[in-house]
Amino acid sequence: MTSMNNEEARAREKKLVDMNLVRVVPGTPLRIVYFDVSKNVIGTPQVWLRLFNESGKTVRAYKILASLYDDFSRPACLGNRSQQILTSQEENIRPGSVREGGWTLYTCDTATRFAFTVTEVVFTDGSSWRGQ
Repeated sequence: MTSMNNEEARAREKKLVDMNLVRVVPGTPLRIVYFDVSKNVIGTPQVWLRLFNESGKTVRAYKILASLYDDFSRPACLGNRSQQILTSQEENIRPGSVREGGWTLYTCDTATRFAFTVTEVVFTDGSSWRGQ
């Protein structure tokens, strides 16, 4: 999948928001429209996200806040932490296009509950967006 329209992206994102899997910061230029989490052979969670660029600019880099908890709502990462920052750089996500990214959530082996929030985006023209 390389493109979709804004309406379709917002509908997919809304389903994830309704399930409390994605949090949306107003004005975000990137929308999380799909995600999947599985465990690798040693039990470490791996996440795949599909992002839609609804801005009028090409995205160069982005950050996503991953909130991770176990079934008892306890922080799931080593050191009693519940969050990791997922980053991607040297991208070229054109307006209206979709990109997938994957990360291994090291030190968060007990994570069973997840929520993702786009927190920062850098564009190829040098401008940026930061959520509050």
